[in-house]
Order: sequence, then structure tokens, then C-alpha cells
Amino acid sequence: MEFLRENYQKSEIEIIEIKDSDLKPYSYLDTPQDKFVTLIQKSLDADLLVLATPVYWYAMSGPMKDFIDRFSDLLSGDQKELGEALYGKRIQVLSTGSDSNLPFGFEVPFSATAIYFGMDYMGIVYKSVSNI
Repeated sequence: MEFLRENYQKSEIEIIEIKDSDLKPYSYLDTPQDKFVTLIQKSLDADLLVLATPVYWYAMSGPMKDFIDRFSDLLSGDQKELGEALYGKRIQVLSTGSDSNLPFGFEVPFSATAIYFGMDYMGIVYKSVSNI
């Protein structure tokens, strides 16, 4: 959060609660009708996309997993251009958990998704709540 505080004015930051966005899980059968495309369109307007999630049992939260899974919707069909527009977009992850260190493998879904879409992955910032 210090990076955000030092580099952006409060009025420039829009916080979107994924859990309140009524995102549906990815479906192989059809594209769910929800606000996923709207969230991606908003992220294209941002200088930096920050994904924040706690660590739950060595993995990201359920709503964040649904969000990451839905990137599959951007690989083909009507939304492929949105997926291509992510190229070069800066993205960073913020996380917190009770372990002193980030669990092994936690970062992979974020970094691999960013690399696949040609995004500029800025890494992950992790803060253990056991040190607070």
C-alpha cells in the first residue's frame, strides 16, 4: 500500500470489491452474463491494476479465483479484443496472511496469467498479519 500512497492521489484510486460485483464462475458451456467485461474495460483505463486478496488455505480467495478464471473468456470470441488490449497493462498483487512468508506457489496464477496476456507483472507485496 505504501507504493500506492506514494505514487497516487487518493482521488485517483478506484477500489472495486470483486466479492460485491456478482461475478459468476467460469463456464465451459457459455459466457456468464455479469459484470466481468465491465471490470476488464475499467482496468484498461487504469495506469496500474492492483489485485488484492488474502491468503486462504495457501491460495487466493474464492472471488479472486473466479475473477482470474474468467480471463479464459478473453481468449476467443466476442471478448478476444479485450484480452489483446491487456498487452502492456501494468499489474501488481497485494496479499496478506497468517504465515510469516507467502505460501509456495501462491503467486503463480497471477504471474502466469499476466505473462500469458503480455501484461507487465510488477510482482507481489505480502504482509504477514502474524507480525502485526
